[in-house]
Amino acid sequence: MTQNFAADVRRMTEKAKANMEFVFKASVQDVSEIMTRRQASVTDTGGTFQVGLVPVDTGELINSVEVSVNGAITGQGANKAPPDFVASLGTLRLGDVAEIVFTAEHARPMEYGATGKFEGRFFVRHAVQNWGVIVDQNARLFED
Repeated sequence: MTQNFAADVRRMTEKAKANMEFVFKASVQDVSEIMTRRQASVTDTGGTFQVGLVPVDTGELINSVEVSVNGAITGQGANKAPPDFVASLGTLRLGDVAEIVFTAEHARPMEYGATGKFEGRFFVRHAVQNWGVIVDQNARLFED
């Protein structure tokens, strides 16, 4: 009886660890996808924009998205698109450090706005503020 209980606890522990790793990796991928959702440039939309979306005109901003895991660059945007986050974050494990950044010079003004010129798009802030909801959604995949 004791051996069966111990084996059950070991199985449950291993399952929980695997689930935690999946939830973590899927959540980082989801936040990355959300913060790089595209919108046509204000020129193409007639001057309007939607908060939380990355404006794409020349592609410089979205192409500047860079992914690194533990300091090693694993993905880079190109062709007016962000990198493939599933591939770029494929080596990510619990305890690792992932960074998803916009490296274009105008990334900060686009995120936060430029006084007297235009309002912030808040594509990064919007995604990051939803971290808890995203983790909960991924965790629900493992509810029995």
